[in-house]
Amino acid sequence: MAYGHIQAEDELARIADPGLNVFMANSMVLEGAPVFKEIADAAAAGKYTFPATYGTEGWLTGLALEQILTKAGWPANAEKVAAAMSTLNLDTKGIRGGPLVWTAENHLRTKQYYRFYHYDSDKKKVARFRDWLEVDVKD
Repeated sequence: MAYGHIQAEDELARIADPGLNVFMANSMVLEGAPVFKEIADAAAAGKYTFPATYGTEGWLTGLALEQILTKAGWPANAEKVAAAMSTLNLDTKGIRGGPLVWTAENHLRTKQYYRFYHYDSDKKKVARFRDWLEVDVKD
């Protein structure tokens, strides 16, 4: 069992070892949520040189920045940005197991979600073997 990050989906398929299991904070693209098509389309239209499967963290960061800066308004300043960050409640569109919620004391997350994957040798592909495990994040 290992923690999987953005490379895990491609690497599990490459290694094809049914004994290697990963748990991840993000869904894999294989889950098929519409947001993954958005990521792939944006990667193809831009100058993104990595596989689209690597784009989820940057996409989430962009969504968070968009929400924060929209709430802060123009012109933004440190106080407005801090206030917007303290009320972040971001729909992760299926990338994560629930919303990304920040408070004035916690700009990490209030809950974390993990999904579990492995290479399924019968199906000859990477597959989820456990759905979201929700964990409260304590201050």
